[in-house]
Amino acid sequence: MASDLALYLRLTPEFGGTRFGPFEGSEVRLGSDPEQNDIVLPESLGVIDAHVKILRQSDDNLIVAPIDRTAAVYVWTGGAQRPRQITTPIAVQNTDRIALVTAQGPCFIIEIALLPEEIREERKKARGRRSRLTGDALKGEGKRQLWVRLISTGPGQIAMRGYTFVKSGAIFMPRNLFMIAGIGGGYALAGVQSCRKGSVDTELSLASVELGECEDRFQAAESLGRGGDEYTFTDLVGRVAIDAKLAAALERDKKLRAAVKDRAQVVLARESDYEWLINPKSGRRQAGEFATLREKLAANDGLEPETGSLLLWTAALPGAPSLKGFSVVVDSNGDQVCGRGTMGLTWRQARNLGLAAQVDALVDDPEPFQESREKREEALASTVSLASGAGEWTLEEDVEAAFAPIRQGNKTCMYVDGTDQRDSLSTLVSKAAKELGSDGEGLPNAAENHHSAAAVAKFYAADLGEVDLRASRVDFDFTSVPSVAMDRYAAKEWVLDRTAEVIARSVILPCMARLKYGGNAELENVFGENMPNPQDCLMLEWKIRNEE
Repeated sequence: MASDLALYLRLTPEFGGTRFGPFEGSEVRLGSDPEQNDIVLPESLGVIDAHVKILRQSDDNLIVAPIDRTAAVYVWTGGAQRPRQITTPIAVQNTDRIALVTAQGPCFIIEIALLPEEIREERKKARGRRSRLTGDALKGEGKRQLWVRLISTGPGQIAMRGYTFVKSGAIFMPRNLFMIAGIGGGYALAGVQSCRKGSVDTELSLASVELGECEDRFQAAESLGRGGDEYTFTDLVGRVAIDAKLAAALERDKKLRAAVKDRAQVVLARESDYEWLINPKSGRRQAGEFATLREKLAANDGLEPETGSLLLWTAALPGAPSLKGFSVVVDSNGDQVCGRGTMGLTWRQARNLGLAAQVDALVDDPEPFQESREKREEALASTVSLASGAGEWTLEEDVEAAFAPIRQGNKTCMYVDGTDQRDSLSTLVSKAAKELGSDGEGLPNAAENHHSAAAVAKFYAADLGEVDLRASRVDFDFTSVPSVAMDRYAAKEWVLDRTAEVIARSVILPCMARLKYGGNAELENVFGENMPNPQDCLMLEWKIRNEE
């Protein structure tokens, strides 16, 4: 019987073979925090507070998902001899294995097996003691099961959330009524006007390129007026982001489109990590800093509006980061490093984007470095050694290193004390406009649909060790679509994944805020006046969760 089966996790023999379980719930969590997890592992192993979870949807439908983007999880599926590291949810089966931190880290075998005999016997007795079922009870249970099946379907979920939106009265707000009535025509008009402006402003030599881009964009804008049943994923991205150019770019770049869908599922699954942004009362300070960045990006004439709107979401980091200080980020080598400022820039990124930045290094325990200047110099120099064209580096005699504790994973950033432009919003936006704006080196013309996505890809490619934007700009080319432009670089999948995640955040997070907290002045202060239409959000969420 299915009800007599449960999930177990067994450590492999080299880790002692201990069997944990039975677990009968829908989710099992592993990490170092006893309050958050079902299985607690020592932090000394490198396990973070909430590391990985296993979702049990049925006995033959299991999903493993890292809880934090910095959590390293390795999976052996289908009897594979070699593991693969995962950053997104993945389906697993009975007897598959997972390892935490490294491929040689704590390793568990996933088992679906019978409950202990004593539990099964007790339940069998309990079933025998149940009173006889009456006709009314059978009728009521039938109704209950029918209702559960109905609302568990994709359309049912949309209907329930739509019902809540209507019943709460939010749909009758004048702004929402206006959006519902005029949104289709507005997008089509915006697409046509954008094309007309582009044909006037662009040089004659770019006319043929612009014409093709304009046609793609008009088709994308025109599709936004179709009936709901005909909307594609890219249509809905364009509607929510109010960006027909982005919709057309995703339609053209299949690999990027697939990556955006994949990352959107992860963002949806990690809603609590973004509570600081989507909840008006949760992270006022961080959300206020985010809103200030939005305003500065929008006000800079060197950035196309679509590019500024998309770059904003590089700052939507999970876990309520300290936006003016240090955070822990994963770099293009897959290592945890120091990120600094609102956008979480690594030292290597900042250097390549033309910012004055102080060298830093992420350390677990600051004490050995506080006691030894040699150790400080060695750790900081290792950061510099990974940057192309940086040359040798030494810690000058009259310069000292400082230490900044980070809440994420109880890490510490050691850094050279001095001015660091990553902490300055005005300087960040100014440099972003120069390197990623309409005149940015190695980017497509601003009239092209994929300009904003290419700008975000260049932003992350600045972290690649083999890239030196200051010395070899001619070798850096994003004029083709991002997924093709990255083919020459070793860490191309990392750059593509980060770009896709930014695009996913740009549509998922405003929708989360809109559906969960409605429309109010506090949300508009953070996200701007053009909050997405809840109907579009419901359809987009359904497509992400249910379409292949």
